[in-house]
Amino acid sequence: MNNIIGWIGTAFLIVSFTLLNTKYSKWFVPLDGIASILLTIHAFMINDIPFVIVNAFIALMLIIKYIKGGIN
Repeated sequence: MNNIIGWIGTAFLIVSFTLLNTKYSKWFVPLDGIASILLTIHAFMINDIPFVIVNAFIALMLIIKYIKGGIN
């Protein structure tokens, strides 16, 4: 199960960064936030504490950015 979560999180991360170069860049923050949350869960499941900290921090910053108005 943890492999699936990691791959889904990675896919969301790749899609979100790809969207930065399109007219859909407004979707970067929510998709990257979802990716960061999934990758935090994955890192926790495999007991990789440094990546838990990094991904949780990124997820928190993106959630705050989304609440304050997204990428614009």
